[in-house]
Amino acid sequence: MPPMINILNAFAFFANMFVLYGLALFLHINSEVLATFPTLITPASWAQFLWPLVVLVEFAWVILQLLPKYRSEELVTVVGRNFIFASIAQMAWSLCFSHQILSLAFLSIITMLVFLFIIFRAQSNVECNLQDYFFFKFPFTLLFGWMVIACIVDINVLLVAMGISTSTQFYAAIVSLSAILIVAGSVQDFTVLAVLAWAMIGIFVEIGNPGYYIQSIFPDTYVTSIHYVSLISFLILVAFIAWQGYSAWRNATKKPRVETTPVTTAEGDYVNMV
Repeated sequence: MPPMINILNAFAFFANMFVLYGLALFLHINSEVLATFPTLITPASWAQFLWPLVVLVEFAWVILQLLPKYRSEELVTVVGRNFIFASIAQMAWSLCFSHQILSLAFLSIITMLVFLFIIFRAQSNVECNLQDYFFFKFPFTLLFGWMVIACIVDINVLLVAMGISTSTQFYAAIVSLSAILIVAGSVQDFTVLAVLAWAMIGIFVEIGNPGYYIQSIFPDTYVTSIHYVSLISFLILVAFIAWQGYSAWRNATKKPRVETTPVTTAEGDYVNMV
């Protein structure tokens, strides 16, 4: 029988899926709430197509961590109880966001992000091959990157709901895009960078064809500025991804250094011995 922590991980995942999808039949879905409070940095609706992949790889991790062959893997054990706490926080966020209790929803998603960051940092210290990365690290780096974007959008949704001025919303959007770049420069993980880039191009496309509400309350200069800033941010993220790929390739092809020991010959000359 799997250890209790592994069983609780599975229970937390399925409970989270029940809240996300089962109760969605009776609650407002996220897209409806986002449409109610449109922001300058809400990504295009097609950006949500990444979410099924997040759920799929998370499900795969939950199943694998139950199996005797993998439950003792360091990449699994370092997760600890943090996945359970992150799932509880996500359930709280789903309930609060769907009921438009946006301040509590924001606190919930911040809490979730903290636990995901703890997992991300713990797994970053574990060396692994490509297969282990895909099955045990990838689910959390993908989810962490997604939740960074969700958190950034949530704070802007909250500001819209609070009825703050359009100028404050504009500057908050600029700060939010800058925060995404700061996170990207700090984590230096290929998957996280790819998720952030995906969302950023979604923001660029959406603000390039704004809806009636955005056009009616924001000056054209604000909309155009966010359009260009999101494009520049996307290009910076692509540069980060390219550098990350180059660094990985360079490390993979780097030849190990051969240590040599100087030895004195009978004639007094020095030669290097491998």
